[in-house]
Amino acid sequence: MLDKYKDLNLVSIDATRIYCCSAEDSEPASISLDSPALSVMTDLKQRPAVTISPTQSIDSALELMNSARVRMLIVADDTGHVFGILKASEILGGTPTRIAHDDAIPRADIQVSRLMLPVANLHALTLDEVASARIGDVVLTLSHLGEPDILITQSSGDETQIRGILSVSEISKELGLNFDVSSRAHTFAELERAIINS
Repeated sequence: MLDKYKDLNLVSIDATRIYCCSAEDSEPASISLDSPALSVMTDLKQRPAVTISPTQSIDSALELMNSARVRMLIVADDTGHVFGILKASEILGGTPTRIAHDDAIPRADIQVSRLMLPVANLHALTLDEVASARIGDVVLTLSHLGEPDILITQSSGDETQIRGILSVSEISKELGLNFDVSSRAHTFAELERAIINS
């Protein structure tokens, strides 16, 4: 089923000059795995990024996620400089308990910076790569990565912006299919089985 799709080219993110872009507006359409990947990208020019300061508490981050109905925050300062991302799974996992125990501090004192995934450790796709990709290409790429979402970057001169986010949960919702990418699929057959069995 996915043998006609391709893995997309990942890029490294330069942590020194990366910022979030500002929002604009757009409309949804009927989609399939063959539809353009841009049709399911959360475009940060149309929908503002949900960001949090690295010095905020992880409990504040979880409250923000719940109120914004997102499972991931972009960690940035007041100027928009991006330091990384914070996923709900990190906050809800065992790491906060370990940090609180090891550092002898209350959980409420754990800062976002302690749990975030730094920019240097993140995978990304360029907007140009996504512009020529189909949704099936994104699903295959995320399945090979074993990641539920990926950042989309756009460069201008020596500055890079996070232009968008591609999320398996958003793709699943739009297509009415359930894609489980938590365990990496190494072959098309494994990915097809994961889709069919979901």
